[in-house]
Amino acid sequence: MNFLAGRYGILLTGMLIFISRLPFLNAGYGSEEDAWGMALTAHNISQTGIYEYSRLPGHPVPELIYAAIYSTGYFGFNLLTAIISTAGMLFFMAALRLAGIRNYLAAGIALAFTPVIYIASTNTMDYTWALAFIMVAFYLLLSGHYALAGIAMGIAIGCRITSAFCILPFLFLLNVTNSFRPFSRPVIAFVSSAIFVSFILFLPLFNRYGLGFFTFYDTIYPTFAKAFYKFTFAVYGTIGSAVLLLYFILTASNKTIFRLQDPLHQKLRFVSVIVILGYSVLYWYLPQKAAFMIPVIPFIILFFAIHLPGKKITTLAICMVASGFFLGVNLYDPYRGGKPSTLAIPFNAGRQQAAFDPVMGPVTDEYSKRKQCLSFAASVVKRCETFKEKTAVVAGWWQGYLLLAQDTSAAGHTVFHYYATENTLKELKEKGYRIFYLPEQDYFNDQRYGSEYTKQYAREW
Repeated sequence: MNFLAGRYGILLTGMLIFISRLPFLNAGYGSEEDAWGMALTAHNISQTGIYEYSRLPGHPVPELIYAAIYSTGYFGFNLLTAIISTAGMLFFMAALRLAGIRNYLAAGIALAFTPVIYIASTNTMDYTWALAFIMVAFYLLLSGHYALAGIAMGIAIGCRITSAFCILPFLFLLNVTNSFRPFSRPVIAFVSSAIFVSFILFLPLFNRYGLGFFTFYDTIYPTFAKAFYKFTFAVYGTIGSAVLLLYFILTASNKTIFRLQDPLHQKLRFVSVIVILGYSVLYWYLPQKAAFMIPVIPFIILFFAIHLPGKKITTLAICMVASGFFLGVNLYDPYRGGKPSTLAIPFNAGRQQAAFDPVMGPVTDEYSKRKQCLSFAASVVKRCETFKEKTAVVAGWWQGYLLLAQDTSAAGHTVFHYYATENTLKELKEKGYRIFYLPEQDYFNDQRYGSEYTKQYAREW
């Protein structure tokens, strides 16, 4: 037996994927404010023993597990994410092997090195946690273990509630005949176990918040250009986006390529299309983050693996590896953006500065961004330690950074607000507080409450 085939090949590939994550685990919890919010929630739960959500509608599995290991700090948090993410990629490769996809190792590498997944597998977030359990459920369904697949799906929902969408397309993998039987034993085993497990996992939220937890934060809808950037370049990088577009054209233009003989491959194609379309619609409903597209990626790769020759998937894997490190179209910000290389070509995209960087792709840019964020947050806390009078800061997305730093610093007399209504700022003024706003947070504070008032009460940091 070829050593690089079968289970040994999958395990070796998984080991290489995991090792590739290690250099990126040591720069804070992540550049996303929600990563620091997750860490802050874990801190609060570990201190009080009372469950609270990091953001609506709650992500109880990672929130509670992070709380249990809070003392390990950001390296421990990120290491756990890397381990769980790698496990999900192992199950993805195993599922493709089970389905008769020849180049399953290259497909696994393409998945692991897709820039947004690479990034999300090295920080304190729940995206690749959910994806990992979706892949476990996918493998178990193909293996015929329907109740176990439902348990895995329930855990995925406990990581991210939007994982529940996968239940619908996955039902088509339960058909052993051409006719769908909604009350067959496999369907009941899968769906009931998924519902039961997710119900148990969300009990802490229901017990504390009632049904009020079942909602989402209202946020500002971005411009189309920014939403499209996050839908494409921020997910796949420049090289990855180009090769996927080319593969889509090749697939769509070949009329014979859709004549699949294998019934399982026909089902997998249908499942892939439903997942891709479904999560794309969900993304455009609220196009805030590139990571919202993470559940789509394995099914895009699966779709092409079914229809294109194995060499094309190897090429895709190579391109995804390169896409994370080269030819980046990276957003630039002096406080929370990465530092562009000397070869970068800057340009403006609306209110946002960006740069085309030949030698800085999304992965390396993200790492630079994380270090830049840590540096700026540390400078804010250090300055706060020198204040002799009561101070309030409209911190916006910096709040998680600052509250966690404040827990171990002498800046405890400074109050950090996420955002603040005009009445809140008035009350702070009346109580003798000096009020500052961090960079850009005057704009976002005004946008959040639909009125321009922040600069009347607060000074720029």
